Amino acid sequence: MMWWLNFQLKRKPWWQSKWQNLGAKWWPCGLTLQSVWKSWRQVKTAWVRWIAASASVSKLTALCASLEDKVTDMEDGSRRDNIRVHGIPENSDTSNPLTYLSAAIPKWFPKLGSVEIMRAHRVGAAKTDSNGKPFPRTLLLKLLRFTDRDRILGAARKTTVEVDGVAIRFAPDYSTQTFRRRLAFSNSMDTLQRMGFRTFLLYPARLKATRGGASHFLNTPQEAKDFIDSLDG
Repeated sequence: MMWWLNFQLKRKPWWQSKWQNLGAKWWPCGLTLQSVWKSWRQVKTAWVRWIAASASVSKLTALCASLEDKVTDMEDGSRRDNIRVHGIPENSDTSNPLTYLSAAIPKWFPKLGSVEIMRAHRVGAAKTDSNGKPFPRTLLLKLLRFTDRDRILGAARKTTVEVDGVAIRFAPDYSTQTFRRRLAFSNSMDTLQRMGFRTFLLYPARLKATRGGASHFLNTPQEAKDFIDSLDG
C-alpha cells in the first residue's frame, strides 16, 4: 500500500502535462500579442504627434499668410508713386525714357498740368520680335507725388493715347502677389464687359461690376465666375 502512495506522490498530475503542452502552444501567441500591443502603442503615439504637428502646421500656415499679406501691402505702398506704361516703341526718340515722358505726358494730357517725374526706365532685358525689330518693353516711371500718379491714370482712362499708330496703356505698379491676384479676374472681366457691364478692379484685388445702376462687388475669381453663371442661368 505504501509503495502505491509513494508512486502517486511522485507521479505528476494528469492536468499538469496538458497544461504544459497548452502553455507551450500558446507561448508564441503571447509573444505575438505583446508585439502587436507594442506596435499599437507606437502607432497611437505617432498619431497623437501627427495631430499636434498638423495643428502647428495650420497655425504656421495662417501666420505665414498673414505675414505675406503685410509684406505685400508694404511693397504696394512703396510703389504707389509708380506707373507702368505699355506699348511705347523703342527707338532713338524714346532712348531716354525720362526726357521722353517729361515732354510727352503734357502733350498727351494737356489739361493735366505739370507733373514731376523722378525716374524712368525700361523693365527687363531688351528683346526683338521675329523680324528683328525691338520689342517694346514696359516703361516704369516714378513720380514725385502719388497724387500725380492718380491724375495721370485718371486722364488715361478718359483719353486714348497712340504712339506710331499703336495705343499705349497706363497701369499702376503693384507687387507680383497683387498683380497675380488681379490678373486672375481677367477672364471674368472680359465676359462681363461683353454682357454690358462696366468693370473696375479695386485695391488690392476686388472686382466691381456695374450695369443699369446696380453695382456688384466680387471678392474672388470664383465669386465672379459664380455671378456670371447665375446670369447665364
